[in-house]
Amino acid sequence: SSGIYQVWTDGITVGPPVPIVVNRALRLPAIGTITNYVAVPHNAGMIGFANITIEAWVKTGGNISQNIILNKGGASYDYQLGITSATNNPYFRAQGIIIQATSMSINPNVWTHLAVTYDGASVKFYKDGALGFTQASVSPLGTSTNEMNIGRGNTDPGSGNIEELRLWSV
Repeated sequence: SSGIYQVWTDGITVGPPVPIVVNRALRLPAIGTITNYVAVPHNAGMIGFANITIEAWVKTGGNISQNIILNKGGASYDYQLGITSATNNPYFRAQGIIIQATSMSINPNVWTHLAVTYDGASVKFYKDGALGFTQASVSPLGTSTNEMNIGRGNTDPGSGNIEELRLWSV
């Protein structure tokens, strides 16, 4: 037979080794550093939809500056999910329009599941699965051919950790 088998020192063969799964979060540097992020080159699947959901597990490092989770478009801000400085309110940006979830905040150094949905008529924010804020908006999502950044806006850095980031258009 083929394959890799573990052989114990007493000569007993016990079959293929069990893979060890390691789950690692993206660890961003101290606030103010914009050199550590993930850049995703543009592809056609990043634009051209009317509704969007962005979700991630986040553990921000602080609130001295904005904590950017995802930004599509660089300076064009086609769509963006971030957390404001000082108040720790999550916000969604579609080009020039910013919707801030003023009635909810994300605690620094605490793992939190954050999600935002936009259906072309309203923006909804969810914290740990519970709806926390809704606001009407008709902001169009941008269509630039710029890259997508995880952990950085244009000049805005993120800090802390980001894990299981998902972008949906349903």
